[in-house]
Amino acid sequence: MVRPGIFSQAEVVAEHGFVDMDGGCDSDEAWTEALPTLIGSLGQLLRGEASPAWWWKAAGGATSACREIEQPLAARWALERMTTTAPAKRRSRQGDEKAAGVVADFCERQPALRVEPGEAELEALFAACRSLSSSAVSKAFREQLSWSNGDLRWQPRLRVLCAMEHFSLRGTYGRDVVTRVVDKSSCVLEHLAREVPQCQAVAARLLRPAPMFPEGVPAGLELVGEHEGL
Repeated sequence: MVRPGIFSQAEVVAEHGFVDMDGGCDSDEAWTEALPTLIGSLGQLLRGEASPAWWWKAAGGATSACREIEQPLAARWALERMTTTAPAKRRSRQGDEKAAGVVADFCERQPALRVEPGEAELEALFAACRSLSSSAVSKAFREQLSWSNGDLRWQPRLRVLCAMEHFSLRGTYGRDVVTRVVDKSSCVLEHLAREVPQCQAVAARLLRPAPMFPEGVPAGLELVGEHEGL
């Protein structure tokens, strides 16, 4: 009798179509010997926790009579991986491209007499980015700060810095974007704070540690020194 939760030979074949029962195995004895070992590791394979190659090795090769199992399993495993990961990668790439376009357009759209963006521009940028992942937006910000694109002008970088400062005041999402940029582009920000006069002030502010309470100290948590007149 098969224990609950363990498939019999016929159930495994009928459910997953691994072996042609008319000619896939030479004998019932081969299945009897191989089945406990196969089933023991099959769950990991079907849950995507192991590759077909690992499963086949863990199963000890099973028996030579049942080697027809390997190729169908490998094909199924590869197909499932492709169908589950490809759409996610495509969506991530599309998000990166959209964020890069939005941020690049913001950096290049400079009024003739004023480089620093106004409040309306900053709010429009935040609204356009809010539907995108913080990872994609932070990557777009870092691309504009970097010199890898060959653009050495300070103007686009100042606009990105102003955008970062605005985002840092716009809740968890905005702070997450800024934190990602600072973590991965701190050297660029330090250079701007030291060597680029037009960007020094904003870059220096962004490099300072974030306050514990960005929106102000909550009621009841005022500093003890204030009550003691210190």
